Amino acid sequence: MLLSSDRDGVLRSYSVRPDGSRLTPLLPRSRALRPAAVSRDGGTIAYGAFSQPIDVSRASGTGLHQVVAAANDVALSRDGKRLAYSTGDERETISVVGTDGSGRRRLPGFGYRPDWSPDGKSLVLLSDISEDEQAIIVESLRGERRRIARGGIVGGPTWSPDGRWIAYADTSSNPAGNDDLFVVRPDGSHRHRVARNVGLFAWSPDGRRLAFSGHFRDVGVVGADGRGLRQLGLSLYVSTEAWSPDGRRLALAAAPAGGPDQIWLVGANGRGLRRITGLGHNQLVGWTRLAPVRTVAHPVPPSERVVDAHTVATRAPVTDLSADGSRVAFVVAPTALDCDHVAVWTPARPSLRRFDLPASCGGIPSLYDVVLAGSRVAWVSYGCGTTCDFVLQTLTLADPHPVYLAENGFPSGGGRLWDYHLRGDGDLLVFDDRLGLVRIGAGRRQCARPVPLRSRRICTVLRSGEHAEQVDSVSGRLVAVREPDGVAVLDSRGSLVHFLTLEPADVTAALLDGGRLVVARASTLEVYDAATGARVLSQPLPDGYRLIDVDDGIAVLLHADTIELLRLADGRSTPLSPGRGPVFADLEPPGLYYSYADGTGGRVVFVPKPQLFR
Repeated sequence: MLLSSDRDGVLRSYSVRPDGSRLTPLLPRSRALRPAAVSRDGGTIAYGAFSQPIDVSRASGTGLHQVVAAANDVALSRDGKRLAYSTGDERETISVVGTDGSGRRRLPGFGYRPDWSPDGKSLVLLSDISEDEQAIIVESLRGERRRIARGGIVGGPTWSPDGRWIAYADTSSNPAGNDDLFVVRPDGSHRHRVARNVGLFAWSPDGRRLAFSGHFRDVGVVGADGRGLRQLGLSLYVSTEAWSPDGRRLALAAAPAGGPDQIWLVGANGRGLRRITGLGHNQLVGWTRLAPVRTVAHPVPPSERVVDAHTVATRAPVTDLSADGSRVAFVVAPTALDCDHVAVWTPARPSLRRFDLPASCGGIPSLYDVVLAGSRVAWVSYGCGTTCDFVLQTLTLADPHPVYLAENGFPSGGGRLWDYHLRGDGDLLVFDDRLGLVRIGAGRRQCARPVPLRSRRICTVLRSGEHAEQVDSVSGRLVAVREPDGVAVLDSRGSLVHFLTLEPADVTAALLDGGRLVVARASTLEVYDAATGARVLSQPLPDGYRLIDVDDGIAVLLHADTIELLRLADGRSTPLSPGRGPVFADLEPPGLYYSYADGTGGRVVFVPKPQLFR
């Protein structure tokens, strides 16, 4: 199969076997050209288009040479010996040239999106009638033109391999404004619709069937006569499809909801779906019949790897971290080859998990506020254009497909991030939203509007109105909500357990530690009984430090690149200065999880609890 991919940070042309083996670059590293078309016999490839030079090579990648200085749409004849292209003039014209550079000539009239007849004697192309209407033109190489259809054409036209039909997508016959798939004889007769609400389409090698994506969702197969329609039920967003030369399989460039396009292979009956690629953004071009002559592509180093039972090395600094029990979730910053992403690691295991495929996003951060609670992970993703949109997502380790829970935003500028006050511990994971205090878990009410239907079953609104906003901490079965005049302690059903009245001026954190509430002020740490509000003890808060976590009577303090563990009962402390910032830390019953940056990227480290005060 022929594809383009930016798996190594640069968009290149590759060939790969149908089983996913021997992914091989077609051209030298210095020639990062994008394939635009492959001849139907699978022997010739054209590169370029979109006002770029057009180069041609054999399907093996050899014999590369430039044929056209600049062109828009390109099409190779069935045998790969001729190239048709549009010029990109004010009114586009069609020219034909041999792929060896000989016999260049311009056809009369105007048009674009050419496609060759199987016998190589004619072209089918589009020509504009008005701003909203196009005509399909069949033009022989002798210059004879005839119009065979007209409408709001958005896809095609494409000649069937047996030469009997021309297929195209048209919006003008659909009241909803979607695209319907039509076929018509090359003489303009027997025009009929074969499928509704179509995105892209491709002819089978025998010209008897068409595969199509329904506006980039799923894939259908239908006969050229409009009979035998079958939806394959793949649950993929499809950008390109191409039949195998034997007509038994379909290659797809597609992705589940969200994520970069990968190459997939599936039987024409919808069975045996498997993913062929697993890195970068990929685009499918077609099938070739010649093996590439270059060596197989080198593996791309992962963004993180387990070094030993207590350490993970990352190729970029860690930007957030959250632990719960025996696991830790963290976000790795973007690199030239990979977007920032969430990974989950269980110390002492030789591998870790991430929930999307590595792909470049231009080095722009897009994730923050990751929280791990039991087997569920949640985080916020964002993107900015005219506005900044912040989407809260969650998944479980057993079902690693992200679900959108809530979306909020505001105009771009100011560098602000939306704070959902996402907090969790064990199976209790909560956040603030316009509905109030929401628990992520089994529930009957939807999280927010608008959200996908699937999320309606995993949210419960615990409380609205008073004591429902700005969650500061979750521990055990309790939730602490910090307010202007104190801290409300709620149970897992959202009922008020106790309201602790505090002078709010210098309170910087209110964190639960089981049945106790630890309040950080400017200069002291105060410990209260969460049920009664009685103060149990206090300890000085070192200058410049802030309280970031507390577990089993041990407070975790952070100042610049230094972590300090403070035992609240007796004031004993131990500092830890692991490396450069950013530094994150989370204390759990098994021990301390922390991260820092170093000269090669970052580190995530686990220290068992018995070793903390040695």
